[in-house]
Amino acid sequence: MLFFRLARFLALPLLPLFVFDGPKRPKYKRNKKVMGAQHPLLPSFREMIKAFGFEYHQAPGEAEAELAYLNRLEIIDVILSDDVDNFLFGANLVMRNPSATLSGNRAHAIRNADGRDDGKHVVLFSAEKIRQHEAVGLTHGGFILIGLLSGGDYDTRGLTNFGLKTAHALARAGLGDSLVRIFEYVSPEDMQDNRLPMAVQHALTEWRAGFRHYLSTDPDKLIGRKLKALANTFPEWFPPLEVLSAYVHPVTSESRGHVPEFHWPLQPSLKSLANCCELHYEWGVRPLIIKRFRTVIWPGAFMRVLRAAVMQGDEKEANMTRRSGVTFTPTSGRRTVDMAVGTPSRLISRILSRMEIHSQRDDVDPFSDDYVPPTVDEPLAVKIHSERKHASTDHMLEYRLEIAPAQFVRITEEGLLHLRREDSIDVANFGRRQMLLPDEFGDLYEEEKEDDKKSKSEPNDHMRLWVPACMLEMVHPALVEEYEEKINAKLRREQEKIQRAIDRAEGRASPKKARAKGGGGGAKKGKGRNVDDKHS
Repeated sequence: MLFFRLARFLALPLLPLFVFDGPKRPKYKRNKKVMGAQHPLLPSFREMIKAFGFEYHQAPGEAEAELAYLNRLEIIDVILSDDVDNFLFGANLVMRNPSATLSGNRAHAIRNADGRDDGKHVVLFSAEKIRQHEAVGLTHGGFILIGLLSGGDYDTRGLTNFGLKTAHALARAGLGDSLVRIFEYVSPEDMQDNRLPMAVQHALTEWRAGFRHYLSTDPDKLIGRKLKALANTFPEWFPPLEVLSAYVHPVTSESRGHVPEFHWPLQPSLKSLANCCELHYEWGVRPLIIKRFRTVIWPGAFMRVLRAAVMQGDEKEANMTRRSGVTFTPTSGRRTVDMAVGTPSRLISRILSRMEIHSQRDDVDPFSDDYVPPTVDEPLAVKIHSERKHASTDHMLEYRLEIAPAQFVRITEEGLLHLRREDSIDVANFGRRQMLLPDEFGDLYEEEKEDDKKSKSEPNDHMRLWVPACMLEMVHPALVEEYEEKINAKLRREQEKIQRAIDRAEGRASPKKARAKGGGGGAKKGKGRNVDDKHS
């Protein structure tokens, strides 16, 4: 399933960073002992991540805490997570995993503008909006207090009779923030060994008294009733210092005084991906790899090429501006043809293969036996067929673009080692078999089934993709202008047809029909006589 999960990320407009738990992570989580040894699949996982052109990072401790730290530094924009536990570590923005396998997503499906669950929309949770929301009003400290009272990853039980509603009310009252402030400057070693300075012990005693008083009196009416009995049973040992320390002082790059650096310009390598699939998957033979890449990999690979072309065009404009002092501003969001870089073979090779396709030296004699004629590539982007504004992309203008994947095929095949014979697997029927994929990958399988329903497609057969208009206008403005001219010409023909119908209905001669054929080798102009008059 890893291949399909990463393939889905490749097709999305984002740059993923995968963060793995480190050796200093807590020893117990969700009442289970955390495995100390490295997972046996981790090396192949990292190899696949690198082949897709994504980043990965080894956290010193808990991955969720490291992600929250990177999010606060704005090294990453958002955290993709199955839950919102990242807020307990101070995250700013969390994207809930849209997978259909999560029960919460099935119960509360995210719908598009047409009211349908298309699996292409997500929910974002902002710490700032949560804090400002009148009915929620949770801060970082409030999240921690709820985790301590009602249960969290490091102590699933919490305190007896402290349900989520009561814990939320106490968090809104600011008791979580005041608790965190007490331990802000206490070392994690002292907290775990219960060696608290006298000043901290005194502040903690006062905090417990204030906690009990709030339970007993409910002064702000946030709880909804006075809980005197619950206040009398509130334990003296609360909070559990080891659990609180894991939230307040997690082991991260920040606690180690380190700021990680990442190389975001990494790009996918079709060669490496083909090699990984050949080594690790049952379907790792040439025909099935090419077939699967057509539906699962190449659409995302094309978007990466398009993105690189937009950025290269930006760099070209910046260089021109520095040399000439003139700022180049695209007209209506579109680059001029001379400023657009297009998608040439050299760019595709640099982006998707990490090496030049043609490595032959320029000094090779073209008449020698060693000379290999260079491959003349068909342009990657061929033509635009149609346009749409669909609810799945929030009615953003898209073009239906025809592409020629011959270069993708060649780069992919260059990565194959041909470790298995093609007749070692039933290639003809493998793609027709229902794959054991969860619902979240169902659309990828549906694409393969649609490909099967069509006539037997060859690897180099042209494909059609929906592409954001804003990107294509910056990379291939000539194709856009050609398409718009075709649409305008069609509209003109339709308008002329309507006008001719109106003219016939009203007995007027239309300009097009006002010409009559003459004899004797030349055309003669009719004198106001409609060609249809000969039938009257």
